[in-house]
Amino acid sequence: VWGRAQYVGQDPGAAALNDLALLAGMYGMFAGAITAMALLQKQKGGSRGHSRVESQVTGMLNPWLQALVPYHAQMAKSIDRGIFESLGNPIQMQSIGMQNILKACDEEGVDAGSLRYFAGLMEKVVAERGGDGGIAEVATLLLK
Repeated sequence: VWGRAQYVGQDPGAAALNDLALLAGMYGMFAGAITAMALLQKQKGGSRGHSRVESQVTGMLNPWLQALVPYHAQMAKSIDRGIFESLGNPIQMQSIGMQNILKACDEEGVDAGSLRYFAGLMEKVVAERGGDGGIAEVATLLLK
């Protein structure tokens, strides 16, 4: 995608909207990753240098996030179809996991604001539509 012209549609604003959508995905990823790094900084033991966080990011966080990238296409397919299968990870289970992350952030003194909004959307899907569907169903709550 870098440096390559790509036609995205006749609408004069399509290219700009496409760019902004890509950047929204990037900043969402950064928000989660930086929250993870803040949690890693709170880890007990070891030295308080960037190398400890860097080694955790290089050795664990980056491979984990890379493994999840193909999941985006599966979520997009769910959004296109309007059918939100769990893909093996029901939203209720993920919502509980997110609550555990938020609790850990609170206990460790890490601001989880960047995750809290998304967690609220997950809870709303579970409350209104049940917990068996997929996390992509959150996208339906973002459309005004």
